[in-house]
Amino acid sequence: MKKQIIPLLLLPLTSALFPLQASAQKLAPSALHAARQHQVVRQNRVKSLAPQEMVSGFIRINPEAVSAEAGDVIAELEALGIVVRSNIKDCILTANIPVGALEAAAELEAVERIELGGEVRPMMDVARAEAGADFVRSAVEPLERAYKGKGVIVGIVDQGFEYTHLDFKAEDGTTPRIMQAWNQKYNPANPDSPEGFSYGTEYRTWNEMQRVDNDYQYDTLHGTHVAGIAAGADITTPYYGVATESDLVFVTYDTTADQIVDGVKYIFDYADRVGKPCVINLSIGMHTGPHDGTSLTDQALDAMTGPGRIIVGAVGNEGTTAMHVGKRVTPDDPMKVIPSFYDQATKQFVCDFWGQPGKKYSIQPIAVNSLKGSIVGYGEIMSSDEYDTKRSVFTMADNGITGYVDVTACHDLDNGRGNFYISGVASEQGTGRMLGLLITTEDDECYVDGWHSYIREFSASTNCVKQGFTPGDYTSLAGEIGGTGRNVISVGSYNSRFTYKSVKGIEYAIGGQGYTMSDLSPFSSNGPTSDGRMKPDVCAPGFGVVSAVQRHAVQTGTCAYISKDAKGNSYYYDMNAGTSMAAPYVTGSVALWLEARPELTPDEVRNILKTSCRQDAFTAGAPDSRWGYGKIDTYAGLLAAINYDENMVGFGTVLAPANAPSSAAAYSLDGRSVSPSALSHGIYIEGDKKIVR
Repeated sequence: MKKQIIPLLLLPLTSALFPLQASAQKLAPSALHAARQHQVVRQNRVKSLAPQEMVSGFIRINPEAVSAEAGDVIAELEALGIVVRSNIKDCILTANIPVGALEAAAELEAVERIELGGEVRPMMDVARAEAGADFVRSAVEPLERAYKGKGVIVGIVDQGFEYTHLDFKAEDGTTPRIMQAWNQKYNPANPDSPEGFSYGTEYRTWNEMQRVDNDYQYDTLHGTHVAGIAAGADITTPYYGVATESDLVFVTYDTTADQIVDGVKYIFDYADRVGKPCVINLSIGMHTGPHDGTSLTDQALDAMTGPGRIIVGAVGNEGTTAMHVGKRVTPDDPMKVIPSFYDQATKQFVCDFWGQPGKKYSIQPIAVNSLKGSIVGYGEIMSSDEYDTKRSVFTMADNGITGYVDVTACHDLDNGRGNFYISGVASEQGTGRMLGLLITTEDDECYVDGWHSYIREFSASTNCVKQGFTPGDYTSLAGEIGGTGRNVISVGSYNSRFTYKSVKGIEYAIGGQGYTMSDLSPFSSNGPTSDGRMKPDVCAPGFGVVSAVQRHAVQTGTCAYISKDAKGNSYYYDMNAGTSMAAPYVTGSVALWLEARPELTPDEVRNILKTSCRQDAFTAGAPDSRWGYGKIDTYAGLLAAINYDENMVGFGTVLAPANAPSSAAAYSLDGRSVSPSALSHGIYIEGDKKIVR
């Protein structure tokens, strides 16, 4: 006898309290989800919120309304209890918003969109030599002098800074280089917040930074390591960074993407006040969003860049995690997926689905028997042109699962794509029972992308795959913030070191079994973006890199190096790996290029990369969405910056020095890589000599 499929119990969430309004279309699914449920999903927990409790996010205002009525619009928002923090180009606001005011804010005529800030996560001796920075420091001809980032601001938004680390002083070991710092997470009884902000603590003088020593993030060495790669200047070690004479501004970010935007604005505002070019490093990311550059995070970051204002980001470390699904869905060929739990203790998942612009599709929760690859329970279909949240409740008696799935649907007004924000919990599961999703369309076809928001896989048993379930894949994994913005220079990682010796002389391997030296790091996320743009833009040494670390987060006996200042204080250096390490190498390189040409724009930096990146046996196929334009070459890029014009026309050819760390490479004066075997008669530099051929 054929088993009956039992429907799931569906409960509309607080629809009586929040009747559906046209204004709901202005709320991104995460914001609508919070408004309708009074809850937001955080990593490792689901937190219920009362109407007066705050969420953090973005509010975009109609530019036409802003030009004449910006003050009135902000006053209207503040009257709802909203605290406006940053105003980006009189268009995008970052704000703290009472949950109960989300829909009221959306009803304001001047408000176009409200989006919650998703949670973000942290994503040199060999590196400098490998990628050409040592040639710049040594002023290899035809350079007339060394470039070290003098007169350029290097900003780092991260966590785990040791302000007093010797690496953040000048090469003389005494002169401080951190101009100011903002710890968004530190709120003492009387915080001294930056002007225009109402949270965190700002340090404006070296004495203030000496007093606190660090940003109190004792469980991470990330920020110090990243900053040391970009700009560390402790030349008594082999492990100093790239832009050793740059000025530094540090921001310890709090939690969400909108606070990252606050930090970027804070750094660029400082650069504006002192009249210097600036490059900012973002070795952080997230996977809630469209991955096409249209999120309010990306719009805000893009709006703040321009001449002398560059942002460099890590593309992400998800290259070995099948956390993306994509399929061309038709009426006869739906997509079925099973998201893994990001927290096995609480058995929760959060994922984000985006359809094709102008197409309509639907999602419904399902209960799956993974042993047979069959569906044993269906929920009600939610269409992408709806603006609502519904909860599908599962019961052990009916479906073999105790739990629920919340689905929030909307049609994004910026990119025309249907979007679903989905969170689920299965507190109990019978044998072989799993939560899943069924994606269908009534259009002729609709391509659908989905991402697991907390970097877990879309899994499917062999039986499920046989029954048409779509397993996760490894494409389109460039992360939001560092990997998807149109004006953000996104960086992937290649392998530059596998072992190091500790201060006790013990050689340690840093993992990477099966990795190949100089090849792409397997964890380095692949593009393209979901709208088809190539990401990353470039790759740099990221596995593994020795750099400065804060003393609270390092095992002193196994670290790679200990430096001493004149007073005998110890400063530590250790190994780390990730695109988080590759990005600051590019950040430091861009600082050198800005020293040579302070008005470089993001497009010009990308053009320099296009014409100067190194190609070798590993980068075959570049430019592509694994390598970008290839391997960063700081030296060739600087030559290109010095001689920059739109057509990048060269004036001769320079052969890289004979002691180059990789195979022989040749460059035109505008930075273009050429084959050494193709060199014609002329004057070349080989080692320290000029050679006429």
